[in-house]
Amino acid sequence: MKTRLFPDLSDNHRRSLSTTLALVDEALCEFEQWARGREQQSVFYCETNSLDEGQRREILIQIERIREVFAELKDSLNLRASTRDAANSIWGQCSCLWVNFEEMKGRHLKRYGNLPADFDEYIDPKASLMIGMLDRILAAVKRK
Repeated sequence: MKTRLFPDLSDNHRRSLSTTLALVDEALCEFEQWARGREQQSVFYCETNSLDEGQRREILIQIERIREVFAELKDSLNLRASTRDAANSIWGQCSCLWVNFEEMKGRHLKRYGNLPADFDEYIDPKASLMIGMLDRILAAVKRK
């Protein structure tokens, strides 16, 4: 059994440290995916993975070392890992992405200058359609 250091560290301090380290660990998960060759391709989002084998190996080594320190901190300071539920994450992102689709509508784009004639009639239904599809993704993750 490991010795717990700083037993008088408050729960607020522990939560703050745990949250910060969880955010860093989340980024490390993404770095790890890239080091293992991830290169996602979609319509508007494309990744190019230009990492060579040496870079990939070094990234993975350093991630492993950082996680060793994480494990030590978790044990010695009695920190808690956070669990992220996929459905909750999708729900949260859908709430934010809804605004992006809304911002595509003509009334919002006009702040950047005049739009071509009939542009509103073209873009607004597309934005509304995608908002509806996003709502269906949200409905899918709400089901249980």
